Amino acid sequence: MNISQPKKHPQKSTKKRLTNEQVKLLETSFNYNNKLDSTRKSHLAQELGIPARQIAIWYQNKRARWRNQSLETEYKAIQHKLERVSSDKSRLEREVERLKVLVMKLEAQVCLVIMEISMFVLIIIINLITNPTVMIFLVGQCLDQFVCV
Repeated sequence: MNISQPKKHPQKSTKKRLTNEQVKLLETSFNYNNKLDSTRKSHLAQELGIPARQIAIWYQNKRARWRNQSLETEYKAIQHKLERVSSDKSRLEREVERLKVLVMKLEAQVCLVIMEISMFVLIIIINLITNPTVMIFLVGQCLDQFVCV
């Protein structure tokens, strides 16, 4: 056996291309059911005048293209969802930062109010010690105002 000689392949039969009408009928059949049973394969082969094997291969190729199309469609939908989720995440992160700043401002205001109340209480205590009768009257009036409001 000579290694340098290429192997000869048997002559392949030339396949005829399907006509538009044949393709339309196969597409209609595929859209009805993308699985091909032997009865339908034989019926289609007889109706179209082509070998059953060619119909089986057409179905196999069509299913592969259909799966690829489905995957592409799913990928685009997932990509779109990812873009929406990423956008929402960015928006929420900005909102969190805004709320953190607001919380810090409010905490500062609360601290100021607590300091003012503490000073007011301290002044009341000092005045109670130095002039108890006047302070009891004033504190009573202040409490009346808070209760009425």
